[in-house]
Amino acid sequence: MARLSCAVTCARARRLDAVARFLNGVRRRPLFLPLALIFFATLVLVSPVADFPLNDDWVYGKSVQMSLDQGRIVIHPFSMTFAPLHIAWGAAWTAIFGFSYTVLRASTLVWALAGAYAVAWGLRALGVTWRVALFAGALTLLNPLYLNLSYTFMTDVPFAAWSAVAGFFCLRALRSERTADILAAAACCVGVALVRQFGVLIAAAYVAVLALAWLRKRRQPAVTHVAAFLLPWVPAAAYAYAYARRDGDSSLILPDEQAATGFLRQASVFFEDAALWCGSTGAVLLPLLVALAYAAVARRRGRGWIRIALTFAAMVGYV
Repeated sequence: MARLSCAVTCARARRLDAVARFLNGVRRRPLFLPLALIFFATLVLVSPVADFPLNDDWVYGKSVQMSLDQGRIVIHPFSMTFAPLHIAWGAAWTAIFGFSYTVLRASTLVWALAGAYAVAWGLRALGVTWRVALFAGALTLLNPLYLNLSYTFMTDVPFAAWSAVAGFFCLRALRSERTADILAAAACCVGVALVRQFGVLIAAAYVAVLALAWLRKRRQPAVTHVAAFLLPWVPAAAYAYAYARRDGDSSLILPDEQAATGFLRQASVFFEDAALWCGSTGAVLLPLLVALAYAAVARRRGRGWIRIALTFAAMVGYV
């Protein structure tokens, strides 16, 4: 019994030491202040004050108006996304400051800064240098697509921010295995899914990593850890089911020529969406894949022409 108690104590000490090292990278030098300065500089250059919709955010703006009028979360019939958390966030802001697209835009800008900080925060915790982490956060904040969509009430930027925060807490949960960290990771994964449904893939990736570690017999997840990860999904699933039962018939309206009525039509829509997803994902991953190939070729001498060809292919393919 003494040996067993000593082994358990040593294991806990190692876990606490790993958590301390993990958080040490976050606390050494602050990242929020320089990112906030960059953020406010963009606000000076591009004013968010304009009471009109941009892109397709009028759908979410109408959802916020309907929610305020009816006293519950209501998704507009033209909305292609089930985003109750996004609508609730906008409704909370407009309930305090009054409804306008300027207020809704300001609520998204808060997520823009939070997402950039979460990216830098996560990289810093992984051991990346302060300068590189700050550069990554600034690069996220100043990305043309990210910055453009920050000035709308679209779901893109909140989804990216929630994903960055969820990724950080999933990493922290994998390292510490503490119940509080697992609950935080699961709650953030639920938050991502309630902004955009395919946010469940972050939770699936976390589960896949745990399953792989279990198959390799490196660790066996405890029942409390599994319960902690599943717990936040129960009320979220119950809410989604209740909403579908109550308002599911009007959650999506499409023109007749776009409605998938038969099996063949449904199959064609599925493959069209799959092709679109593969194309867009490939465009995003192309620079990374070419960089990996470049690094592999660079290890071998006398292959300079291959590196030049890969660089040219990356430039052409990305454009």
